[in-house]
Amino acid sequence: MVTGLAFNQISIFTSKGLAASLAATTFTIESAVALPTTLTSGWLSDRFPTRYVLATSQACLGGAMILLLFADSVAIALLYAAVRGASSGLWNVAADVLWPNYFGRRNLGSIRSATFAAGVFGASIGPLPLGIAYDAFGSYNGAIALLLILPVLGIAAVIMARPPENPPIEPVGVATTV
Repeated sequence: MVTGLAFNQISIFTSKGLAASLAATTFTIESAVALPTTLTSGWLSDRFPTRYVLATSQACLGGAMILLLFADSVAIALLYAAVRGASSGLWNVAADVLWPNYFGRRNLGSIRSATFAAGVFGASIGPLPLGIAYDAFGSYNGAIALLLILPVLGIAAVIMARPPENPPIEPVGVATTV
C-alpha cells in the first residue's frame, strides 16, 4: 500500500485537482513527521508491547488513506502527509524490534532475509492495483477504499500475534556485541 500510494501520489493529487507540486511537497512533510516519530517509536517499543505500536502504525496508515479519499484541499493533503509520516515512523523501528523478540537471534538472518524479500516483492507490485483501477475507472478512490482492508487486517494480525510465553533461547557462545 505504501509504495502504491507513493508511486501514484502525483497522479492521485492531480486527479483530485491538486497541484503536482503539492504532491511532491507532501513527501517532505511525511519525512519531517517520520523522523521524530521514529525516535518516539523506539521509546514506545521499549515501554509497551510492540504489537500495539505496530497496530497504531497501521491505524495511522488507514487514517491517511481515508484522508486521501477526501483530499480536495491543501490542508487535507498536508494532514494526509503528516499522518502517513507518523505511520512510517511508528512502523520502521517497531517492526525491527519485533523480530528478535518473537523469534530470537539464532535464525534472525534467515527469517529477515525471507521476510525482506517478500516485502520487496510486495512493494514492487504495490503500485499496480491503483494504476489498474485508475486506468479502468478514471479514479483512484475505489481502489484506495477497497485497499483500506489491508491496514485493518494489519491491525488484527499484530494484535493477535502474542509474544512467545517462553522467549527463544539464544545459542551458547554467540557474541552479543557487534
